Amino acid sequence: MKNSDGVIFSMDIGGTNMRSAFVDSSYNIYHFNTHKSNDVFKGDAVKNFINHVHQMIESSESFKKQLKAISVGFPSTVDSNCRSLISTPNIQGLNNINIADIIEREFEVPAFINRDVCMLMLYDMYTYDLPKDAIIIACYIGTGYGNSICIGGKILAGKNGVAAELGHIPILGVDEICGCGNVGCVETIASGMYLSKLQKEYFPDTDIELIFEKCKEHALIKDFIKALAVPVATEINIFDPHYILLGGGVLQMKGFPREDFESAIVNFSRKPLPASNLQFIYPTESRQNGVVGAAIFGYGSLR
Repeated sequence: MKNSDGVIFSMDIGGTNMRSAFVDSSYNIYHFNTHKSNDVFKGDAVKNFINHVHQMIESSESFKKQLKAISVGFPSTVDSNCRSLISTPNIQGLNNINIADIIEREFEVPAFINRDVCMLMLYDMYTYDLPKDAIIIACYIGTGYGNSICIGGKILAGKNGVAAELGHIPILGVDEICGCGNVGCVETIASGMYLSKLQKEYFPDTDIELIFEKCKEHALIKDFIKALAVPVATEINIFDPHYILLGGGVLQMKGFPREDFESAIVNFSRKPLPASNLQFIYPTESRQNGVVGAAIFGYGSLR
């Protein structure tokens, strides 16, 4: 199928999986693909990534001819100009790299990058038609603890582009070394990585996909839920948001105790307000969300 407006090659890269597709200006997707991030990035991460993008684009001659931009969400901190990857804790070889310039030299089209969670947030804001003048916080708990904040229709980037790194706020008394290099980041006790560690050490006979369904009454799992809630409540107390988006693979697992999670968030939030007036949204999870979100970012950047 051809689109007179052309297409963007859009990618959503996570610590575990990476997904890609061609996306037109109406956000229809074509040639959707999924690959394991470690398979693509092992060795020379940048070279292998560029080779992978070449393979995906070359797989469709018709869409290759219509290509007008490449837009990618990375599981990274990104500079304020959205050109360089500053730090990528869960993928080796993607630190201090001006990846946008490299992509543009290779493919001779504009390249747009941002944090993967920002792309997810853009998709969810579009899907739920959230008002542009609202304060919105989004927490996506998967391999790590992703976070994005939107104020008045603009994603908060900060002076250096590294705002809203909620997964890397320090927790007193935690001495685990984080993938970012710091000690005691909340992500070390509140993330899919930590849940996997708990399962292997304390619940080896339970499939991790069933850990909430079978073990949610266990004290360790209850503490884990509280650990997930503390960062959300912290951000609620700072921003007093209109909407709270709660997504990611951990929250979508079978049997995840949403009521306990929300109760913990309310418990840790400031009383009486904002605790008594919180609006939670659990976005419908799809492997394609981040890909479309990256396209939304790309088309918005082209204008």
